[in-house]
Amino acid sequence: MKRIVAAGAAIILSVAPALAVTVHNRDDDTRQVTFDKGADEVMHPVEAGTSVTEPCPEGCAVRVAGRGHDFLAEDGDMLAIDDMVITRDTEALEVDNR
Repeated sequence: MKRIVAAGAAIILSVAPALAVTVHNRDDDTRQVTFDKGADEVMHPVEAGTSVTEPCPEGCAVRVAGRGHDFLAEDGDMLAIDDMVITRDTEALEVDNR
């Protein structure tokens, strides 16, 4: 019985990091990123060339300060900022598919 519980815990722990939205900043400047979860908004400064990860278990709208457009995201999405526009991070998807 102990082996089954331990195996179940290992599976949960290995899946948990994927259950979030990651935004990578490809711009040359720090960007302020907001994760709008409905009643809750979380803001993160994201320096050039770095990423931020935020749980969005029920989905969220992601936006860059200074842009009026939201990107609707779900847990597991990999996004990128390029010229202050948020899109799917196709470079990350290419790395994952290799």
